[in-house]
Amino acid sequence: MFIIFTIIRIIAIFVFLLVLPGYTLLFAIRWRYKNEIEKWVLIIVFSIGLLVLNGLLLDITWEISLIPIILYNSLFILTFLIIGALGYIKNGPISIEKEIRENITPEDNAIYNAIIVSCLVGIVI
Repeated sequence: MFIIFTIIRIIAIFVFLLVLPGYTLLFAIRWRYKNEIEKWVLIIVFSIGLLVLNGLLLDITWEISLIPIILYNSLFILTFLIIGALGYIKNGPISIEKEIRENITPEDNAIYNAIIVSCLVGIVI
């Protein structure tokens, strides 16, 4: 039973720290991504960058401990979720799939392959 709670806790921490900040930021700025790989890479990269920035701001203002990290990340996620929801209500969903599919170039494919390779190398290291 303890192992199940540990696994659930690890998954929840992963989602809260490495998915939600980047997802809400992309949702708020209405980023137009070309495919799902680009979307998830941007989500993870933005989340890691925001965690580093949050740590720096917490180190300057407060001490780095569990409660300020949870409060600051929760505030950040809620703020950008509200901004994104207001933009969604005002402008509607982004529907540019047909336009994007026609404009994919070989350079874009090379960039996607480079992103995938760099992510795999980062995971291995």
